[in-house]
Amino acid sequence: MKNLIFVHVPKCAGTSVTIGLKSVYGKHLFVDRSWRRYRGKSQRWQWHSRLPFDDSEIVFPKPDVRCVAGHFTHVKYSFLGWPKFVFLREPYARVVSHYSVRGHRAVVSFEDFVRSGENSISRMVGDLRQYFFVGLQEHYEESMKMLEWYAGIKILNIHRNFRRVPVYEPTEGEGSLYRKLNGQDFDLYKEAKKIFNRQRSEYGAKKTNHKESS
Repeated sequence: MKNLIFVHVPKCAGTSVTIGLKSVYGKHLFVDRSWRRYRGKSQRWQWHSRLPFDDSEIVFPKPDVRCVAGHFTHVKYSFLGWPKFVFLREPYARVVSHYSVRGHRAVVSFEDFVRSGENSISRMVGDLRQYFFVGLQEHYEESMKMLEWYAGIKILNIHRNFRRVPVYEPTEGEGSLYRKLNGQDFDLYKEAKKIFNRQRSEYGAKKTNHKESS
């Protein structure tokens, strides 16, 4: 098994991916939940300008950890030098899904939620060239198959939505505001789709070559 880092962007099928990683790494998977100490204190807990917080929060519970997953920025575990991967989602659909979580809707308006996290995904994820694999939530099943090949592991493929809540419907003005403030996130997603299509071609060629050699 390769040592891996999974940057879990909220509402991008990351919980399902983490469950899959658990089926591979078992006790060697470390899920970083340090963000929870900020939940409820600020709507910007996961996009805080000081992320990844301080080094005291980088604590492995066991010395034999081989995979790290969680809501953290791309720089937090870079010191390990392990290959990283990420799953992304169309930005507007993602933020609507994220805001629809009951804990957010109950305490803040959609406009304030948007304003508190401008270009949050691009800041969390950083340069996509640092990732060995980029999956897309919209192509989850295909992404998981390709991830297996790129990572050289066999993953238990589970797709779960643990929070089935009514989806918020932003007004036209709210939608326009989000798009205006998050140009970098939309650019990131466009680049992610290009990378995904390249990976798809590589994966397709792999399968073709395998059949021809069989």
